[in-house]
Amino acid sequence: MVIFYGLKFGFLMQLAIGPIALMVLNTSIQFGYTNGLIFMAGTIVIDIVYMFLACFGVSKSLQI
Repeated sequence: MVIFYGLKFGFLMQLAIGPIALMVLNTSIQFGYTNGLIFMAGTIVIDIVYMFLACFGVSKSLQI
């Protein structure tokens, strides 16, 4: 049951428009669709790296 509430909260947080989403939109408007896609791809890669580092750090801290 807790996992369901966590997933629901996570999906709700995905709907929030943050500064990066607005920056991608602004880049697309100013420099074109392709540059917006490149910016978005870079953002996705960095998010994946941060998630990996967060998981790696948590797993290391639990192995005391």
